[in-house]
Amino acid sequence: MDAWSIPVLVALVAVPLLVGLYSGWRQADRHREALANRPPVLDDEYLRAVGADAVDAPLWLAIRGGVADGCGLPPGAIHPEDQMGELWKCLPDGPDFLDLIFRWELALQIKIPRGKLEPVWCQRNEEFGTFARGVVGVLRGS
Repeated sequence: MDAWSIPVLVALVAVPLLVGLYSGWRQADRHREALANRPPVLDDEYLRAVGADAVDAPLWLAIRGGVADGCGLPPGAIHPEDQMGELWKCLPDGPDFLDLIFRWELALQIKIPRGKLEPVWCQRNEEFGTFARGVVGVLRGS
């Protein structure tokens, strides 16, 4: 191998990797911006739309707040009819199950059983309201 082989090899591997990472970040930024620029859904309107009762309202708001925070959005930017796949596009690396649970645990000051949430987590191609309803069901039971 000559002196140029290693730098050329590194360039052939590193440049496409960096370009891919950058374009993923840019795509996530554009998607996040599009969601954040539409009219917000206020907490009361959101709770009414999902049919939350007063007892479960803190759970609903914490779930929305955790997803919004993880996506880099204000909570009002998360609408009940949003598709989870669209929300996850705000994250260049995709959704992080443990990070989301950690955010919910901090907001609610409870320990969340991860195993019970996995069936809800696996249904990612649904509306946010349906996803949140599944999470509320698990949290209510814990």
